[in-house]
Amino acid sequence: VYPLNVPVIASKPHFLDADNIYREYLSNESDIKPDRDLHDTFCVIEPITGLTLHGEKRLQINIQLEKTGRLTEFENLPNITYLPVLWADEGAQINSSQADEFKKQVYIPLEIVWIGSIGAIAAGGVMTVAHLIPLLIIGICKCKKK
Repeated sequence: VYPLNVPVIASKPHFLDADNIYREYLSNESDIKPDRDLHDTFCVIEPITGLTLHGEKRLQINIQLEKTGRLTEFENLPNITYLPVLWADEGAQINSSQADEFKKQVYIPLEIVWIGSIGAIAAGGVMTVAHLIPLLIIGICKCKKK
């Protein structure tokens, strides 16, 4: 049952991930061969900022054709077939200069913070040891006097 009784079906291009029932209606000689790399929708998101780095939205609109005795042009069609009438492929990806700017604004400050944290931990360890040594020396000296 189609909304408004219009036999239009949206799918991924070449019926990628579609139910097998739709592929059964395609002829065996069909050039429709799904390829995930070419026909899937995807989005690559940078995990720290949530920025979309690369994305592709791919969509195919199909109409259902039914064999009818009135049109001789449809004689060789199976009883039902789906005809792709529109394929949309929209995508965007950051270029190398945008990627370099992104690294400068996000990853370099993170590296500086990371190095600073390691340096602060190391300095804290050195100060702790530097304060413990005199205490140990004083404690040893007091023990020897007794």
